[in-house]
Amino acid sequence: EVQAAIKVGVESGADRLMADMEAKMQEKDADLSKIVAEHAEVLKEKQEELDAMRESKRVFSDRDRGDLSAHAKDLMYAHMLGVYTQKGFDTKYAKNIFEKAGVSYPTGALTGASDDLLSLTVSTQIEKEVMFQYKVAQLFREIQMNSSSMVLPLQRDTGTALFHDGGERVLGTGATSGTDIGSGLTHVPGGTVGTYSVAQTLMQAHRLISTTFMDNHIDEEILVNLLPMLTEGVARSHAKAVDKMVMEGNTTPSITGLEGSSQASGFGELDLSGNAATVGQDEDANSLTANLLLGARRSMGKYGLDPADVVYIVSMTRYYDLIADPAFADITDVGSDVATKITGSIGSVFGSPVVLTDHVPAEQAGNSVAYAVNTANYVIPRLKGVTVEQDYEIARQRQLIVATQSLGFHEMFAAAGNDNPCVAVKFQA
Repeated sequence: EVQAAIKVGVESGADRLMADMEAKMQEKDADLSKIVAEHAEVLKEKQEELDAMRESKRVFSDRDRGDLSAHAKDLMYAHMLGVYTQKGFDTKYAKNIFEKAGVSYPTGALTGASDDLLSLTVSTQIEKEVMFQYKVAQLFREIQMNSSSMVLPLQRDTGTALFHDGGERVLGTGATSGTDIGSGLTHVPGGTVGTYSVAQTLMQAHRLISTTFMDNHIDEEILVNLLPMLTEGVARSHAKAVDKMVMEGNTTPSITGLEGSSQASGFGELDLSGNAATVGQDEDANSLTANLLLGARRSMGKYGLDPADVVYIVSMTRYYDLIADPAFADITDVGSDVATKITGSIGSVFGSPVVLTDHVPAEQAGNSVAYAVNTANYVIPRLKGVTVEQDYEIARQRQLIVATQSLGFHEMFAAAGNDNPCVAVKFQA
């Protein structure tokens, strides 16, 4: 009993140590090298307990040998460790994973398969880790590209099919009016008769780079226990940049985000002073309400017809306004499906999910505070996946870890007439 109590106390201490380090690494502008250096001695002291804790979380008995997909996360950690230590897969940790996965070492190849499968598995898992950190970007489809630029053909809309009158004519707007078959058909309402012109749009993927530094005196065994946190740090860095790109766009290279493509709502604004009344609203003018979001959807025209196609993106500050609004349905009212299908969703307004973001302009006259977006009209073009590489700085005696991916953000169809794929609720100018 005494031995069991001591074991529980030691393992609990190791858990608290890892939780404390993880909390510090998640802080804004966290210095990775400094945090590791502060805890280096304690990590060495508890190395045996940390190893046991790590091994207890990896269960291989229920996995098929030779199935890389079942070991994707462990192989990703092995790759990350090889990058940090400049050893590639020639580490004790990696060899252990290969043995459990039934992969021959050092080629890393399966029977009848090539090393490409291992590289693809690792790259895909790193990309998934980044996507898990998305709040806004995961709302939009991704399109894989074969080069950094790609021309995509588009058709904006279709005309209305016409009934045949039984003779040589097709009926038009009147019962007796019509045109000869084939002479009055067009693919666009109001377009030129008998023509079919395909529009084109140019999608581009741009390089996104993050850097992390690691002193070369960090022991390999210590790094093994830090791999989940180090990987999460890289993923979170990229996810924040991608979310910011989607919301705010980018100057160089030029990327237009939702803010740049949005149109102002015609059914209500917020007034910072609280003195002006919103259009058609009786609520307090300086609070974001469900009716204001519904007004933004109303301004979308055909893009707002189906509530399932619309997502409301709201600032962190104004989310608390919605909580106080009885028209806002939180997750206890709408069920957990909304939350599980859309990461970051915290509720629903009239059938459309609400997602929070901290990438919004400052609260001042003329700036946006919330968006109603038809997510099907926007795509994220991607070239390949996420790559993690390293370089060594001799003068500073440290590893330079570089994570890169190529992607962008693109609007398929711009606003036309009363049809707006993205509408913003703004502060009164």
